[in-house]
Amino acid sequence: MVRTLKDSKADAGIAVAGATDAAMAAVDIVLLIPGLSVIIDTVEESRKSFQRMTNYAIYRIAVTIRVLIFMTLSIIVFNFYLVTAIMIVLLAILNDGAILSIAYDNVVYSRQPQRWNMR
Repeated sequence: MVRTLKDSKADAGIAVAGATDAAMAAVDIVLLIPGLSVIIDTVEESRKSFQRMTNYAIYRIAVTIRVLIFMTLSIIVFNFYLVTAIMIVLLAILNDGAILSIAYDNVVYSRQPQRWNMR
């Protein structure tokens, strides 16, 4: 089937600085900087954000597994609970302090689009 311009629709419309008011009202994204080069910067920043989210998810999973292993081994070895529930909550909150470093790191974004692949 051949699609003509008449029956196709855009997923997202983009207008650049200096476009008419009607064009700006009809689109989803209005670029305030002249030219389309800002789209490349936007894609780079979004890929960096995605990489940071992936790093955070991996970090949280690793910390959770570490705490679970520590708690299980302490219960098996000493035959009683070494820490209370309040201590576990405090441990989780204090571990989140280390995650702040990931928000400001220099992640390397992927040149290709990525998808969530968390096994």
